[in-house]
Amino acid sequence: MNADRTQPRLGVLVFLWAVAIGLPGLTVLHASTRRPAGFAEGHGIHAAAAWRTGEPATFRVATFNIRRGKGMDGVRDLKRTAKTLQGFDIIALNEVAGGEPDQAQRLGELLGMGYLFVPAERRWYRDDYGNGFLSSFPVGAWRREPLRGRRTLLRANVRVGKHEIPVLLTHLRVGTPDGSLGPALHSFTRHQRAIFMGDLNTRGDAQLLRKLIDGGEALDAIHATVEGDDPARRVDWILTRGLRVVAGGRIDLRASDHPCYWVELAVR
Repeated sequence: MNADRTQPRLGVLVFLWAVAIGLPGLTVLHASTRRPAGFAEGHGIHAAAAWRTGEPATFRVATFNIRRGKGMDGVRDLKRTAKTLQGFDIIALNEVAGGEPDQAQRLGELLGMGYLFVPAERRWYRDDYGNGFLSSFPVGAWRREPLRGRRTLLRANVRVGKHEIPVLLTHLRVGTPDGSLGPALHSFTRHQRAIFMGDLNTRGDAQLLRKLIDGGEALDAIHATVEGDDPARRVDWILTRGLRVVAGGRIDLRASDHPCYWVELAVR
């Protein structure tokens, strides 16, 4: 009789032990899984120290894959990242880490610019990783659309003087195997005047880019201004429509494994 009673009790203990061991493991597995951030929209971004108003003769935009602030020396230093980004009015950031605060906020505060974190992935039950958007100009409506492969496309309407200019930014997967480049470029070409920036992980010989640029629907603003630039070797892009390109450059303080590209623009 005692042996018969012991076996059910032992089974219950084994079950409770398995639950106690298994539930934390399942919770960690669930929390650590990368999930797409999804759709979001809003109006305005976190305020700059002082918005740039008036009618500027020109303005400067930049795109920079910041590698979560990690330089080529292996040191993570957002102050060095901010030094690379000084003097620009609109900035597209890629490989931005979330957290409290996220890296878009930290860079915005260091530069005195308005900021918006544009997550592409959620992990550990929070927005974990994605893109960032910084602006010295006021921003109206913005919209974050999911792309395949846990990627997103941001479109923000930036008020440059009396003009509202759509600025689009994204970071696509290597070789864009998920087919996200086409939808992103389609969103860009819907506007007569617009800027499209980011690490597209696509080189200049890609058919979609070549068709767009060779057909006159967009200008490769980096190639138009940066001496010695070879689009066939570059994955970072600034495309423009309906804007005059004045100047441009490439900055590499080894704050990332990517250089920062910038162009100076004027409204036609």
